[in-house]
Amino acid sequence: MAKNSMNILVSVLLLLTITGVAGADLPTTLYSYTQGFESTDPVAFWTSNGSYTINFKGLTNEQIYSGLQSFKLDVTFGTGATYVYFMILLPQRIPAYRNTASQNDLHFTGHVFLGTETTCRAGLGFNYAIFPLDFWTGCSPTTYYCTTKGEWETVDENVVDWWKGSVDRFMPLNFTGVTGDNVGGYINRIGLFLFGSSGQRAVVYLDGINLTGYIPSQADYEGDTTTNKWPSAVERINAKIADWQTQLQTIDAFQ
Repeated sequence: MAKNSMNILVSVLLLLTITGVAGADLPTTLYSYTQGFESTDPVAFWTSNGSYTINFKGLTNEQIYSGLQSFKLDVTFGTGATYVYFMILLPQRIPAYRNTASQNDLHFTGHVFLGTETTCRAGLGFNYAIFPLDFWTGCSPTTYYCTTKGEWETVDENVVDWWKGSVDRFMPLNFTGVTGDNVGGYINRIGLFLFGSSGQRAVVYLDGINLTGYIPSQADYEGDTTTNKWPSAVERINAKIADWQTQLQTIDAFQ
């Protein structure tokens, strides 16, 4: 029995030596972005599929979650518009990195208040870019509001969970054999997403924006993705291509 236990221990040690410690975190540092809208308006127009009118955009003291001011946006949808997006562009691309201790993951909190004039949907969310497929991006709100019933609503989100869920849903539709486990992702902007139709209006207040978590360096993050995540996707893609080629050869043989 002791001999068998020793053999198992040796095997485990050899496996760890070859593959490394499973689940070990990369070196990380604390990242924090906060926006209280006390002195500047960091919100910019992002995109829309139609016309719109900005009735007001800027800082105000009409509704306040904390401090002395908040951000207010008053928009009316015009011809052809079903969405109008605004954004806070982050100072750097933030890795959507999964720490072993989930409480260290990138975490977002923000506060939303909708004026009674609002007749459309509004939500806070993010835009991300995929590594190593940098040309592929995605965005969406984490949740929608049609009303906040005269109160501030708190958006509280594990950004890594949100990103992973989004990528797992949409990546297989665009790249056969690729899931969120095979790629890295960068959060590059916070989005204010408005959805409506011509004549509808959004009156939105934002306050107390915070994005915090432990993240690795870009070099470490991309190195880990390239070495430990992406190769398995490449193997599945190549296997699928080989299968398609075999099927085509079989079809050709009967023609």
